[in-house]
Amino acid sequence: MKAYHIGFIKGSGNCYPLHYNGHRETTLVIQARRCIDNLSCTLWKYIGERITTKQELNKNKLKILAQVNQVNNTSFTHIVIE
Repeated sequence: MKAYHIGFIKGSGNCYPLHYNGHRETTLVIQARRCIDNLSCTLWKYIGERITTKQELNKNKLKILAQVNQVNNTSFTHIVIE
């Protein structure tokens, strides 16, 4: 298994096209990249480097969503792994 840098992005909703990221406001986007430089510059939170696979992230995405909502007092209803 290799290490991934993990970051969260909030969906932007229907805002001005320049800032629109293609996801609803209720969507949490998880970016997992091998190089930190490939993470989006619009990250909401940077989680750090973790040893995992994208398959594991997809398998546990509902648990991750529940934990993020609880810890950050948010109300995301959808999750996308990129």
